Amino acid sequence: MIEILIDQKYRVYNSTSSKGMKEKYFYENKWYKVENNWYEELVTNLLTHSTYGNFVKYKTCRINGKLGCVSETFLAYEDQLWTVSKIYKYATGKENINDEIFRMPEVVDRVAYVVALIDNFTGLESFEYLKTICYLDALISNHDRHFNNIGFIYNNETGWREAPIYDNASCLDPERKEECANFCGSHIACMRAFDAGYQSPIRFEYDAIKKTCSHPVLLENMEWYKTIFSQ
Repeated sequence: MIEILIDQKYRVYNSTSSKGMKEKYFYENKWYKVENNWYEELVTNLLTHSTYGNFVKYKTCRINGKLGCVSETFLAYEDQLWTVSKIYKYATGKENINDEIFRMPEVVDRVAYVVALIDNFTGLESFEYLKTICYLDALISNHDRHFNNIGFIYNNETGWREAPIYDNASCLDPERKEECANFCGSHIACMRAFDAGYQSPIRFEYDAIKKTCSHPVLLENMEWYKTIFSQ
């Protein structure tokens, strides 16, 4: 396992996580994030054996003696990351997207609102991208996907594109297995809001995953959702 000592002058302070301030560093064009688990690397291995390729690759490491992970920056020169929260603020002049969508009683209406917001602002068609994230989160029981860790990238030369899927560590908790933070519904309800027939945009090589990504919650989810996710 990589072990690195990083001076505090490289620490990046922000509060975009719904769980509060996380200890992060940007050093030599890499992001270092302190986590109390190795799940970012597990999800990297999981996605490596999938039909989807646009994701951040994490490796487990120790940062100043603490367990964490490291990844390459996914922003090129002059790229700007726009989270869904940031898009909402610029598009509406309002502060908190949750105040808007949580007034809507149905998850399907919340999904439709966010898709329309992104598409109108960026000119992209974001439905399949958001659906992919939603279905991945169901498989890994991610209970902390929020509108600050779903993003799009703008470049003056090339325009808009989808950011790679990132920030997946808050997952695989058996006590919070069905929580889905972003659209405030269960994972099943969110998947159904994108597609009532559960036609997944992402598939996984089940045999390979069982050898490299062993975790009881993940293996249980893989069996439960087998008809949705297996190739």
